[in-house]
Amino acid sequence: MTYDIYFVRRRPGRTVVESIEDANKEMESADAWWMGDGDPEPVILTQQQRAVWDRIVLRAAEELGPVEVEEFLPGPMLSRNGPRGRLRLEYAGENASIAIPYWYWGEEAISVAEDAYRLARLLEEESGLAGYDPQADQDTMTGDAGKAAAQLAGIAQWAQENLT
Repeated sequence: MTYDIYFVRRRPGRTVVESIEDANKEMESADAWWMGDGDPEPVILTQQQRAVWDRIVLRAAEELGPVEVEEFLPGPMLSRNGPRGRLRLEYAGENASIAIPYWYWGEEAISVAEDAYRLARLLEEESGLAGYDPQADQDTMTGDAGKAAAQLAGIAQWAQENLT
């Protein structure tokens, strides 16, 4: 279970949330493969999307510290596991997501949420995608990382106290 932030290309006349809902509906119908035989279709980034990804990776390493990059069928993934916490960015060209494990509360939650929002904003700047944090109910470009940290910390603390 992770704290997730979602990114899509905003559609004309639609909010970020509506654009995410539209994209989810399209993916559900396109992902009908899971009901039958076969493997998921691999994401093949265009040259422009690959250039965007390369800039995201470079900036993330500069702004957040060392990162690891791997390639998977659904697209490339960037992971940061450092003293300020662990987070993961998955990128598919026209959509992306950031995931943070529910391991952090207190100062740790603040640090990892600030870094997730820093990563979100640089992703938005480089890709033109729009980000939305459903847990904090806010856009990532104008949203408050402190509000996200409070949501992350609250759930992490509850899980620690009730599930372990």
